Amino acid sequence: NFERTVFDEAASEMIEITTAQAQMDLASDRLQQEGLSPQEAQRAMGDLEKAQERFEAAGGYTQEQVVAKVLQGLGFRPTDSARRCSEFSGG
Repeated sequence: NFERTVFDEAASEMIEITTAQAQMDLASDRLQQEGLSPQEAQRAMGDLEKAQERFEAAGGYTQEQVVAKVLQGLGFRPTDSARRCSEFSGG
C-alpha cells in the first residue's frame, strides 16, 4: 500500500504483534466501558494480560528497534521511516 509509511510497510508482516496489539486495544476498550459487571471486568483483564504476554513474546516491545535496523540495512535513513511509500521512486 503506497499510502503507508515506510515503517508501517516494514512492520506490516509482523502479524503476531499486530494481532496481539489489536487484542490489547479491544480488551482495554472493554475495561473502560461503563456498567461493566465484576465478572466482565475480570474476563477483560484476563484477556488483556494474555494479549500483553503474546505481544511481549512476539517482540512487540522491540518492534521499533527491529524495524529501524532492517530499514537501515536496506539503505533507508532514519528520517525515511516516516515518509509514505508513494514518495519513493519505483525505478
